[in-house]
Amino acid sequence: MMESCRRALALPVVLVGPLDHLVDRVRARRERFGFSYLAVLEPSMEAFAPVLSRLREESA
Repeated sequence: MMESCRRALALPVVLVGPLDHLVDRVRARRERFGFSYLAVLEPSMEAFAPVLSRLREESA
């Protein structure tokens, strides 16, 4: 079971954790995989907004 959780969390489409961790993971995945945009499901948009805000601040 734990191995399944670790493997799921390693997927580039899964983001779980505190704000700083999420920002770091998005940044790392953008650099590694060349992501230029993210798809966020509507029920998660409000919760994900601080991540986008932090990334925008870094880009400014």
